[in-house]
Amino acid sequence: VRWPNDSSNGSFRFCVEGRDDVAGVLQQLVRGQSIDGRPPAVAELSAGQADAAKSCQVLFLGRGVETAHSLVAATRGLPILTVGDRNAGTSGGVIDFLIRDGRVRLAIDRGEADGRHLDLSSKLLDVAVKVDE
Repeated sequence: VRWPNDSSNGSFRFCVEGRDDVAGVLQQLVRGQSIDGRPPAVAELSAGQADAAKSCQVLFLGRGVETAHSLVAATRGLPILTVGDRNAGTSGGVIDFLIRDGRVRLAIDRGEADGRHLDLSSKLLDVAVKVDE
């Protein structure tokens, strides 16, 4: 995924709502890494933190259908990669995880990505089991 040019010198923020287990794994994965010359940071968000979600580059929607929909709506049009979990009822992101044939797969909404000014690579689109235009 490519984000629009960003003059921000801050960290590349991964935000996780409703899944502290996912946040913990992400913190371990990004330790010592760099993304486009920026240090990554992982933040845990709660239901009422829509304003904080606006400073994320990646927003994982963990649990809670209503919370997921409100966070997606609050960040619509912003260059934030929203990631949902259809099996947990948090679909509606640019990328949604889903289980198919016992495996984790990706469903991608290109229209949502375009509306957020995100450029999805053809490699990412090729591994998706469903791509909505």
